[in-house]
Amino acid sequence: MSFAALRKHSKNTKLQQKRKRFSNTRQTLAIAGFAMLFLISGSVTIFLILSFFSSRHNASYPTSLPWVESKSQCEEFGRTWRNDQCWDAEHSHNF
Repeated sequence: MSFAALRKHSKNTKLQQKRKRFSNTRQTLAIAGFAMLFLISGSVTIFLILSFFSSRHNASYPTSLPWVESKSQCEEFGRTWRNDQCWDAEHSHNF
């Protein structure tokens, strides 16, 4: 093999190594990016689901108690008399 051919072969080999190294780096960065994206989106999804259920579980909704007919009876139970109805402010939708 002549010196020129050897030199050309050496250049091609170095060029191929650089391309391979760049390709491996690019693939590694892409995989790391997708992994981080997956972890972040999964964490956000879990957080939203848990906050949805905990907020619904702890929420209370005011409701009228139709079987309580007098203000004194309503206040006796620790509830609020308003608009001629007894209101329970701590009523849960799970009740």
